[in-house]
Amino acid sequence: MGLLDTAVNLGSLGTIDSVGDLTGANQAADAMTQANQDSIAALTDMYNQSVELNQPFLDLGLRNLQTLEGEVGALTPEGRLQQIQDSFQTSPGFQNSLTLGRDTIEAGAAGGGNLFSGNTLKDLETFRTDLANREFGNYTNQFNQIEDSRLNRLAALGGVGQTAAGTITGLNQGQGENLSQTALNQGQIGASQAMAPFNTLLQVGGVAGSFY
Repeated sequence: MGLLDTAVNLGSLGTIDSVGDLTGANQAADAMTQANQDSIAALTDMYNQSVELNQPFLDLGLRNLQTLEGEVGALTPEGRLQQIQDSFQTSPGFQNSLTLGRDTIEAGAAGGGNLFSGNTLKDLETFRTDLANREFGNYTNQFNQIEDSRLNRLAALGGVGQTAAGTITGLNQGQGENLSQTALNQGQIGASQAMAPFNTLLQVGGVAGSFY
């Protein structure tokens, strides 16, 4: 066997190895591509589930923030005072005290035969005024405490939405980073696959060159 025959045989072996290398490279690239696609699917599924779980809290927060914004925007000292006065006049506590006091005055006047006298009407009006002055301050404090508590609850529920919005923002950012990294990985796989034939040719050339 001559030197040329040996080179031909080695070249043939190199060609066989080259085909095997290319086939193996393609199979490896296909496997990595499938792994990337599976990773994207899993990440997307987890992302969608997380967003779905947080969406009700975001909706709740938005609704309550809108209510809070509307009420605070429309709230003026004059409007609040008018609201207090209107609700005070019809409040059960004031109405009950007014009824009891009026019944007492009218019963006393009726016993003296003065039920329909001017003095009785004056006494009723004086009692009503004194009762209103005495109870209005307490009612105002209670009203403000209740309203402030309600507005605070609206703000707290709005905070729940704010937290959910922050969570979803973080999920979006994480999903973007994950997909970006996966795309980069896929690009590297494609580049390696494209370079595989050239790398194999260089290896074959190196083997052939070693015989000269």
